[in-house]
Amino acid sequence: MCDYFETKDKSLCCGCTACEHICPHHVITMEADALGFPYPVIDQDRCTNCGLCVRVCDFTARVHNPLGQNKFAEVYAVRHKDEGEVATSQSGAASVALYDWVFGHDGVAYGAGYGEHFRVEHKRVASKSEAQELKGSKYVQSMMGNCFKDVEQDLKAGRHVLFTGVGCQVAGLLSYLKMRRTDTSRLVTCDLICHGVPSPRMWEDYLTYIETKKLKKPVVRVDFRDKRHYGWKSHKESFYTTYTTYTTYTYIFYDHVAFREACGKCPYASTNRLADFTVCDFWGYEKVVPEMGDDNKGLSLMFVSSPKAKSLFLQLKDNLHHQKVDVQDCLQPSMVGPSVLNMNRSQFEQDYVERGFEYVMRKYGRKPLRLHLKSWARRCIVLAFGERGVAFAKRILGKGA
Repeated sequence: MCDYFETKDKSLCCGCTACEHICPHHVITMEADALGFPYPVIDQDRCTNCGLCVRVCDFTARVHNPLGQNKFAEVYAVRHKDEGEVATSQSGAASVALYDWVFGHDGVAYGAGYGEHFRVEHKRVASKSEAQELKGSKYVQSMMGNCFKDVEQDLKAGRHVLFTGVGCQVAGLLSYLKMRRTDTSRLVTCDLICHGVPSPRMWEDYLTYIETKKLKKPVVRVDFRDKRHYGWKSHKESFYTTYTTYTTYTYIFYDHVAFREACGKCPYASTNRLADFTVCDFWGYEKVVPEMGDDNKGLSLMFVSSPKAKSLFLQLKDNLHHQKVDVQDCLQPSMVGPSVLNMNRSQFEQDYVERGFEYVMRKYGRKPLRLHLKSWARRCIVLAFGERGVAFAKRILGKGA
């Protein structure tokens, strides 16, 4: 059996599924741990020790050789010119322009949507109407299913493909396609600046709790960040049977206590991106382009990183309000280093296993004022001092900030 799988080091696995799909003998399956995070499990009796699963793992390789910073990336403040698209997107609807382009070229797109009971999973869509489900933030790790193989088949069929995901998912896909020697000239990738991915099981249990204990009705729609009622800068999750908002899940998310362990070592948390495009909320726009975001409707930051992306952006920009900005003026904590896991991360998992969801919700779901202030202070330090600010914030605020 491969040494990597013998170590069982959870902090070295992002759950991208590249190892599962590269295995020529199909002896690797992704199985959920106590928090619902998928990890590879290998059938030792059938493994031939070919080593492909180790070679395809971009995450493990990058942990020891991070991407670092890129001071010369082309970065834009972006908002779609269609205000209807902006209203139904999480920030400035930058990715909508990419979807429109790929569908206009008879292509398909992959991104995070919903399965049964709002289980977050990656989906293949082939039309603008189907892509509506992919809009909006989803603060939970998405299940990849067979996406990598499906993307490969679409590319082999000569179709244009847009793949959107967090940095580790894009990296896993690119590594898989490279090892499969797949022509990627028709592939466009777009990754998201990622704060970290919370527990899928916690999300499922939380939703069930809302339905059974709070609303006492099935939820018919969810919104992880309710922009329609509270504006772009809000961080309230909403559930629709009758309209109701809560913040418990939000508090746990920002406490970093339920993140996947690998998030604490994320090698993609930089301004040097593997994807063609990168999009995120443009936090800190006030000091760069205040006139573009002062209506609280949403503003995106878009990295245009590859020659392919630069060529494509020329076709997209007529549909976008855009202004080029200096990347050093737009730094966010997750662009200069991985999120610091809460010091109680291991205890949180133990509490979840031994005492269940309602216990951890009561214990961890109300953020003390001191932690609000520490998070705010860390954000300000990183925005002000960039990469140097990360170490400074850790030193003066502690690892639990």
